[in-house]
Amino acid sequence: METFVIKTPSSSANIGPGFDVIGLALSVYLELHVTIDRARATSAEPLNCRITYEGQGEGSADISLDPSVNLITRVALYVLRCHGQRMFPVETHVHIKNPIPLGRGLGSSGSAVVAGVMLGREVGHLDLDLDRLFDFCLMIERHPDNVGASLYGGFVGTYLRPLAPEDTQRIEIPLAEVLPAPAGGPGFLGVCLSGAGPTILALATGNFEAIANRIIQTLKDANPKQIDCEWRILEPAEGTQVIR
Repeated sequence: METFVIKTPSSSANIGPGFDVIGLALSVYLELHVTIDRARATSAEPLNCRITYEGQGEGSADISLDPSVNLITRVALYVLRCHGQRMFPVETHVHIKNPIPLGRGLGSSGSAVVAGVMLGREVGHLDLDLDRLFDFCLMIERHPDNVGASLYGGFVGTYLRPLAPEDTQRIEIPLAEVLPAPAGGPGFLGVCLSGAGPTILALATGNFEAIANRIIQTLKDANPKQIDCEWRILEPAEGTQVIR
């Protein structure tokens, strides 16, 4: 019996002016718990794969358990078929544990794409490095900000290589002009929408609760309707891992 876990971080993207090019991996993780019984000769499951799902939040009940429809397994099949493998190994079970809110600006679909590409590599025993995995992610997701952060981890900026050297020359700008002190109190660095929203990303080095309460109060003061807000402290995360 072969078992392993794929652990993929969530992400925030479109950070500041970096629309579709800057992403930050965050410490809320999508996990795939995978078991494969390669000793079995046949499987009754479609495409040899059984999916179970454990999630939370709006939309979780709509997640498909059909491996030809579910985004994660569909991506994995794409990677496998690009390498001459038409389906999963016999008796593959993928248990998905997903605490990432769906459609809330924390890169849930990007994490699913990265996890799916990694799943295809692992079950197919494919020799693919991170850069080649990133190529497959971009064939599906098209924009690199979320998938780049979830795959590589940390704060990730992306660019197209076919640029003339003069277009990529470094320009020296005084740090004070790049990072002016915001009027948000101690520890506060800046705030922006996370992805397409509605999640708001506040960057800070400390004083987290006071900063969160101030942002929430500002939203409530500006909106006549009652707004329910939830906030979390998240750390920059490492990239996708396979744990055996």
